[in-house]
Amino acid sequence: MSGVGAPPWTWPRDELVIDVVHKGIYSLATGAVADATISALPTSSAGRARRARRLKGFS
Repeated sequence: MSGVGAPPWTWPRDELVIDVVHKGIYSLATGAVADATISALPTSSAGRARRARRLKGFS
């Protein structure tokens, strides 16, 4: 601990809820930006799904 702030388990519930919600929104936004800007490798299954190529007999 750095001594700068109180540990999270001592925070009031309303501040803890705000912090957790903020971190959830931040993580979803960061993931969406990363997914939009970084393309999948040609050998990954995500890359194949985007190009809609499928092997016969597999869905």
